[in-house]
Amino acid sequence: MRILLALYLAACACSSWAADASAKLIAQLQAIDSLKGDYSQTITDKKGALVQKTQGDFVIKRPGYFYWASKGTQEQKVIGNPQKLWVYDPDLEQVTVRKNPGDSDNSPARLLSGDVAKMAPLFKVAEKQNGVEQEFTLVPKKPEKEQLKQIQFTFTGGSLASLAFEDKLGQTTRLTLSNTAANTPVDMAMFTFVPKPGTDVIEND
Repeated sequence: MRILLALYLAACACSSWAADASAKLIAQLQAIDSLKGDYSQTITDKKGALVQKTQGDFVIKRPGYFYWASKGTQEQKVIGNPQKLWVYDPDLEQVTVRKNPGDSDNSPARLLSGDVAKMAPLFKVAEKQNGVEQEFTLVPKKPEKEQLKQIQFTFTGGSLASLAFEDKLGQTTRLTLSNTAANTPVDMAMFTFVPKPGTDVIEND
Protein backbone atom coordinates (compact mmCIF):
# COMPACT_ATOMS: atom_id res chain seq x y z
CA MET A 1 0.00 0.00 0.00
CA ARG A 2 1.71 3.20 -1.16
CA ILE A 3 -0.22 5.60 0.93
CA LEU A 4 1.74 5.43 4.19
CA LEU A 5 2.47 8.54 6.18
CA ALA A 6 5.08 10.04 8.52
CA LEU A 7 5.89 13.38 10.24
CA TYR A 8 8.92 15.26 11.53
CA LEU A 9 8.19 17.84 14.25
CA ALA A 10 10.90 19.67 16.22
CA ALA A 11 10.38 19.82 19.98
CA CYS A 12 8.72 23.04 21.11
CA ALA A 13 9.01 24.54 24.57
CA CYS A 14 5.49 25.95 24.40
CA SER A 15 3.95 22.49 23.92
CA SER A 16 2.79 20.59 26.99
CA TRP A 17 2.24 16.83 27.24
CA ALA A 18 -1.06 16.27 29.04
CA ALA A 19 -4.08 14.01 29.31
CA ASP A 20 -6.39 16.92 28.49
CA ALA A 21 -4.64 17.34 25.12
CA SER A 22 -5.43 13.70 24.36
CA ALA A 23 -9.07 14.21 25.38
CA LYS A 24 -9.35 17.29 23.15
CA LEU A 25 -7.94 15.43 20.14
CA ILE A 26 -10.27 12.46 20.66
CA ALA A 27 -13.28 14.76 20.95
CA GLN A 28 -12.41 16.72 17.80
CA LEU A 29 -11.79 13.64 15.67
CA GLN A 30 -14.82 11.77 16.98
CA ALA A 31 -16.97 14.77 16.01
CA ILE A 32 -16.09 13.95 12.38
CA ASP A 33 -18.61 11.27 11.39
CA SER A 34 -17.69 11.63 7.72
CA LEU A 35 -15.22 13.73 5.78
CA LYS A 36 -14.54 14.22 2.08
CA GLY A 37 -12.37 16.50 0.00
CA ASP A 38 -9.07 16.75 -1.85
CA TYR A 39 -5.56 16.05 -0.61
CA SER A 40 -1.96 16.79 -1.52
CA GLN A 41 0.72 14.45 -0.18
CA THR A 42 4.51 14.75 -0.08
CA ILE A 43 7.04 12.17 1.10
CA THR A 44 10.58 13.22 1.97
CA ASP A 45 13.58 11.21 3.15
CA LYS A 46 15.55 11.83 6.35
CA LYS A 47 17.63 14.50 4.57
CA GLY A 48 14.53 16.37 3.46
CA ALA A 49 14.78 15.37 -0.21
CA LEU A 50 11.46 14.93 -2.00
CA VAL A 51 10.76 11.26 -2.74
CA GLN A 52 7.18 11.42 -3.97
CA LYS A 53 4.35 13.90 -4.48
CA THR A 54 0.76 12.87 -5.14
CA GLN A 55 -2.68 14.39 -5.02
CA GLY A 56 -6.24 13.17 -5.27
CA ASP A 57 -9.54 12.96 -3.43
CA PHE A 58 -10.84 11.04 -0.46
CA VAL A 59 -13.95 10.09 1.51
CA ILE A 60 -14.01 8.62 5.02
CA LYS A 61 -16.93 7.40 7.13
CA ARG A 62 -16.67 6.23 10.70
CA PRO A 63 -16.20 3.56 11.79
CA GLY A 64 -13.75 2.00 9.37
CA TYR A 65 -14.88 3.07 5.88
CA PHE A 66 -12.66 4.96 3.44
CA TYR A 67 -12.05 5.74 -0.24
CA TRP A 68 -8.65 7.16 -1.17
CA ALA A 69 -7.83 7.90 -4.83
CA SER A 70 -4.56 9.36 -6.12
CA LYS A 71 -4.38 10.92 -9.57
CA GLY A 72 -1.74 11.70 -12.16
CA THR A 73 1.25 9.53 -13.04
CA GLN A 74 0.79 7.29 -9.97
CA GLU A 75 -2.94 6.72 -10.10
CA GLN A 76 -4.21 4.35 -7.46
CA LYS A 77 -7.34 3.64 -5.42
CA VAL A 78 -7.34 2.36 -1.85
CA ILE A 79 -10.79 1.36 -0.61
CA GLY A 80 -11.63 -0.14 2.74
CA ASN A 81 -14.46 -1.21 4.98
CA PRO A 82 -14.48 -3.17 8.27
CA GLN A 83 -14.14 -6.46 6.37
CA LYS A 84 -11.80 -5.89 3.42
CA LEU A 85 -9.16 -3.64 1.90
CA TRP A 86 -8.67 -3.16 -1.86
CA VAL A 87 -5.61 -1.58 -3.49
CA TYR A 88 -6.29 -1.00 -7.19
CA ASP A 89 -3.62 -0.05 -9.74
CA PRO A 90 -5.40 0.83 -13.00
CA ASP A 91 -2.16 1.00 -15.03
CA LEU A 92 -1.45 -2.63 -14.12
CA GLU A 93 -5.13 -3.61 -14.29
CA GLN A 94 -4.53 -5.25 -10.92
CA VAL A 95 -6.24 -5.18 -7.53
CA THR A 96 -4.87 -6.62 -4.31
CA VAL A 97 -7.51 -7.73 -1.82
CA ARG A 98 -6.87 -8.52 1.82
CA LYS A 99 -8.73 -8.78 5.04
CA ASN A 100 -9.00 -5.47 6.82
CA PRO A 101 -5.90 -5.09 9.04
CA GLY A 102 -7.78 -2.95 11.55
CA ASP A 103 -5.86 -0.76 13.96
CA SER A 104 -2.49 -2.21 12.91
CA ASP A 105 -2.62 -0.21 9.68
CA ASN A 106 -1.15 3.27 10.19
CA SER A 107 -2.39 4.74 6.92
CA PRO A 108 -4.10 8.14 6.99
CA ALA A 109 -7.33 6.53 5.89
CA ARG A 110 -7.24 4.10 8.79
CA LEU A 111 -6.42 6.74 11.38
CA LEU A 112 -9.10 9.13 10.15
CA SER A 113 -11.83 6.52 9.86
CA GLY A 114 -10.88 4.30 12.79
CA ASP A 115 -11.44 4.36 16.53
CA VAL A 116 -9.28 7.22 17.78
CA ALA A 117 -10.21 6.47 21.40
CA LYS A 118 -8.33 3.14 21.09
CA MET A 119 -5.28 4.74 19.46
CA ALA A 120 -4.82 7.76 21.74
CA PRO A 121 -3.93 5.85 24.97
CA LEU A 122 -0.88 4.43 23.17
CA PHE A 123 0.58 7.92 22.67
CA LYS A 124 1.65 10.96 24.66
CA VAL A 125 -0.25 13.91 23.20
CA ALA A 126 0.93 17.54 23.15
CA GLU A 127 -1.21 20.49 22.08
CA LYS A 128 0.03 23.79 20.67
CA GLN A 129 -2.26 26.70 19.85
CA ASN A 130 -1.22 29.47 17.45
CA GLY A 131 -4.13 31.76 16.64
CA VAL A 132 -6.70 29.79 14.69
CA GLU A 133 -4.25 26.90 14.20
CA GLN A 134 -4.33 24.04 16.70
CA GLU A 135 -1.63 21.37 16.49
CA PHE A 136 -1.57 17.98 18.21
CA THR A 137 1.64 15.93 18.28
CA LEU A 138 1.54 12.24 19.25
CA VAL A 139 4.62 10.30 20.38
CA PRO A 140 4.38 6.57 21.20
CA LYS A 141 4.56 5.67 24.89
CA LYS A 142 6.32 2.44 23.87
CA PRO A 143 8.32 3.39 20.76
CA GLU A 144 9.84 -0.06 20.42
CA LYS A 145 6.37 -1.46 19.61
CA GLU A 146 5.32 1.19 17.08
CA GLN A 147 6.32 1.67 13.43
CA LEU A 148 5.84 5.43 13.65
CA LYS A 149 8.02 7.89 15.51
CA GLN A 150 5.51 10.74 15.58
CA ILE A 151 2.05 11.68 14.30
CA GLN A 152 0.65 15.16 13.93
CA PHE A 153 -2.89 16.46 13.42
CA THR A 154 -3.41 20.16 12.59
CA PHE A 155 -6.76 21.93 12.77
CA THR A 156 -7.43 25.39 11.36
CA GLY A 157 -10.47 27.20 12.64
CA GLY A 158 -11.71 23.93 14.11
CA SER A 159 -11.46 22.02 10.81
CA LEU A 160 -8.91 19.29 10.16
CA ALA A 161 -6.32 20.81 7.80
CA SER A 162 -3.40 18.37 7.73
CA LEU A 163 -2.08 15.04 8.93
CA ALA A 164 1.56 13.98 9.01
CA PHE A 165 3.83 11.16 10.20
CA GLU A 166 7.49 10.31 10.68
CA ASP A 167 8.64 6.70 10.64
CA LYS A 168 11.66 5.21 12.38
CA LEU A 169 13.78 5.51 9.23
CA GLY A 170 13.23 9.26 9.13
CA GLN A 171 10.87 9.26 6.16
CA THR A 172 8.36 12.07 6.46
CA THR A 173 4.98 12.27 4.78
CA ARG A 174 2.70 15.30 4.97
CA LEU A 175 -0.92 15.26 3.92
CA THR A 176 -2.68 18.60 3.34
CA LEU A 177 -6.47 18.57 3.03
CA SER A 178 -8.53 21.08 1.02
CA ASN A 179 -12.12 21.63 -0.14
CA THR A 180 -13.29 19.48 2.77
CA ALA A 181 -16.88 18.86 3.82
CA ALA A 182 -17.60 17.20 7.16
CA ASN A 183 -20.64 15.17 8.23
CA THR A 184 -22.42 15.25 4.88
CA PRO A 185 -24.30 12.27 3.32
CA VAL A 186 -22.02 9.55 1.93
CA ASP A 187 -22.82 6.83 -0.63
CA MET A 188 -21.84 3.65 1.23
CA ALA A 189 -21.56 1.72 -2.04
CA MET A 190 -18.25 3.45 -2.76
CA PHE A 191 -16.60 1.53 0.09
CA THR A 192 -16.81 -1.78 -1.79
CA PHE A 193 -14.66 -2.28 -4.88
CA VAL A 194 -16.03 -4.21 -7.86
CA PRO A 195 -13.23 -4.93 -10.39
CA LYS A 196 -13.79 -4.47 -14.09
CA PRO A 197 -13.73 -7.58 -16.31
CA GLY A 198 -10.16 -8.53 -17.08
CA THR A 199 -8.72 -7.09 -13.85
CA ASP A 200 -6.13 -9.33 -12.22
CA VAL A 201 -7.36 -10.02 -8.65
CA ILE A 202 -4.72 -10.96 -6.07
CA GLU A 203 -6.05 -12.34 -2.79
CA ASN A 204 -3.65 -11.60 0.05
CA ASP A 205 -4.87 -12.86 3.44
